[in-house]
Amino acid sequence: RTSAKVDSKKQPRQYEEKVSSTPPDPPTSNFKIEIPENHERQRESNFAIFYNAYINPNSINQSLQIVEEQLNKITNSSHNSTSFFYNVLGYNLTENILCSQLASHGSQQHRQCKQLNYVPNGDESVTLQNVYEYCQANPLAAIVYLHDKGSFHPTGSNRRIRKVATASALSDACHYFPPGKCNLCVNKFQFLPNHHTPGAMWVGNCTYLRTLIPPKDFARRRHEMFEVVRDEINKTQKNIDSTVMKELHCIHKLVENFEENQAFNGDQWKYLSLGRYAMEHWPFSGPDLQPCHTIETPIIKVNTGNFSPTKATLGPGQTKPIFESATTTGWYQLKGRLWEMEHLYHVAPSPSSFIWSVYKDAYVHNASKITC
Repeated sequence: RTSAKVDSKKQPRQYEEKVSSTPPDPPTSNFKIEIPENHERQRESNFAIFYNAYINPNSINQSLQIVEEQLNKITNSSHNSTSFFYNVLGYNLTENILCSQLASHGSQQHRQCKQLNYVPNGDESVTLQNVYEYCQANPLAAIVYLHDKGSFHPTGSNRRIRKVATASALSDACHYFPPGKCNLCVNKFQFLPNHHTPGAMWVGNCTYLRTLIPPKDFARRRHEMFEVVRDEINKTQKNIDSTVMKELHCIHKLVENFEENQAFNGDQWKYLSLGRYAMEHWPFSGPDLQPCHTIETPIIKVNTGNFSPTKATLGPGQTKPIFESATTTGWYQLKGRLWEMEHLYHVAPSPSSFIWSVYKDAYVHNASKITC
């Protein structure tokens, strides 16, 4: 694996790994987009699509149909000539077969198309790690991240979310989102249980993504964070003053089953963004996040047949009825968000961050159903 060296003094809030015992890196490949000299006048030259293709061994044909559906969307979008990198997980496919499929769709103009890895057993952290390393080498690039949602759980709900999330990420709205004011374009910004977007597909600027914790370390870092919370709970149970637990008084309900083997049960993985859920939260985790979104209405009301947004709205969008002066729990409010960010990145959001306005005097509606 090779990557371009970057002057650390020029990197905004670059995360530095402080734990010496790290797991082995996921497999990766050498890749670097060739950006023309006039790239500032041709913004599409800065884009690269990264695609995580999970081929379910128990439903191969259905997985391939989903892949075909999304490749067709790429061909019929503004990204029909965007460089395309992908990983295959689960059932193995002929190497670079998706590149052949893109060409058959009429996307012969892709500057680069390459399969990076085949991983029999893995998750999206492999592809997101490729995104992270690509951004280190290409700080001016922008990433379109897609995956074949529904290949593992082929439900009607997942089918709808996939269609909306794919269309949003490939739309003109996210293609031309306001630079300097937005660095992560999503279909809909969700606040609970942690910041994420339905379908986990998005468009992000490398200037922001390269400052995040490396995906290969992110899930572990979140586990370590809750080890700290567990220690604070033990202090509270022993009647030792614990400032953390006074501020985040409900979280003990979620971490009470936290064991030495770092095992969580049931919905605790989702509520705390652990395991595979950590990857859904990863692009939203940084203190310099500036989101924009393409829809305000619930996804269930979106017409998936002709959904193609043309404009992205700055900020996370509508916060009510998510936030209202009803019930409160510290972990899902400003104190919890700030504690989490300080622990992971060792900095607070900038004064201009949406965090300060959204969470000011806000309370989570029906938080008891989520935590306590």
